[in-house]
Amino acid sequence: MIIITLNSNLSTASFPNKLTFIKILNSLSSNGLYSCKDSIDRLFSEKKPIIIDVLDSKSFIDEVKAIDDYDVLNILDLGTSYYRDLNILKLGIGDKKEYVDFIMTYYEQLSDKNFLIKILSRLDKNNLKDIVVEMNDDIKNLKATLN
Repeated sequence: MIIITLNSNLSTASFPNKLTFIKILNSLSSNGLYSCKDSIDRLFSEKKPIIIDVLDSKSFIDEVKAIDDYDVLNILDLGTSYYRDLNILKLGIGDKKEYVDFIMTYYEQLSDKNFLIKILSRLDKNNLKDIVVEMNDDIKNLKATLN
């Protein structure tokens, strides 16, 4: 199973290979051509994530990456390793870095602003202030390296 979203940083109008994407989805899922087209049309028009059950997620991702301008799309593979990691972390088995890496993988793939808001809203004011100070320091360091 995969989740597909649009990359909010890029223009979807510049994705000329929509038909190729629909054909790949049709060939690697149990969905019919009309259902695949409808899902992709919904993705581009409503700009909301779609969840697709594909037969082979690795092949699907490899074929999509072969499309020109595929970076308009974000694809999160909810395969075996995702669920294994999720279940291990839900049990509390894992260190802080493993939790951060898991959350960042999810966020990077989906670029979901609401998910980021959900995470930040759980922090207290002092934690948020520390983050803002660190962001400012990072920007200062970036400016210094560019000068």
